[in-house]
Amino acid sequence: KDIAEVAYYSVGVYIASVIAIPSRAMQQIINPITARELNNNNLSEVESLYQKSSLNLLIVGGLLFLLINVNIQELYNIIDREEYAVGIYVVFVISVSELIKLSLGTNGAILTNSKYYKMLFYYAIGMALSVVVLNRILIDYMGIQGAALATLIVVALFSLLKVIYVNKKMEMQPFTGKTVILLGLISILLIIFYFMDLPFNSFLNILIKSILVSVIFVFVVIKLKLSDDLNLMVRRYFR
Repeated sequence: KDIAEVAYYSVGVYIASVIAIPSRAMQQIINPITARELNNNNLSEVESLYQKSSLNLLIVGGLLFLLINVNIQELYNIIDREEYAVGIYVVFVISVSELIKLSLGTNGAILTNSKYYKMLFYYAIGMALSVVVLNRILIDYMGIQGAALATLIVVALFSLLKVIYVNKKMEMQPFTGKTVILLGLISILLIIFYFMDLPFNSFLNILIKSILVSVIFVFVVIKLKLSDDLNLMVRRYFR
């Protein structure tokens, strides 16, 4: 049974990890720029990149987060293995932790390329120890759901510590009022569409929900001008 639960957990983590894909692509572009601006001591540009990367990653990751979680019931129906359904909770919790990571934007690049780079070593040690301790405690009580919760707690805690540390040392942080609006939009759409029960087969339900969520999400983000980069791209390609 324990080995089987590892399989259920792995499937859930694999599904949720899709949210992290935009971060890997953007980091390869934005990290060298952050390193250059830090080397030139252009902190205003570093802060601008910090906030833009956080917001843009949250927009892309937020859409993926919604597409995964509003369709997760149908997705597991397609898998058609009742025992795998315990992974629905895992998918949600791990996807929230991935969204938190995206919200940090260039935080890691700022620490890596600054004189405070040594702190990343201590954070890594602290996260590793915390995961081990929390896993031992929570898995005994909650099984694989406890493992997912342990991951979320550690990611949330150390992400907060990183944001506070960079803010204290360099007086910059990634969040703005637009971040709050975006998180509100994600929450509202999640609540509406997660509980929407369409009378069609799972494939058609996923298609309909995905189209509706994508159109509404993108429309609101553009209408509220949450991302200057996204609005610029839209104006460029849809004159």
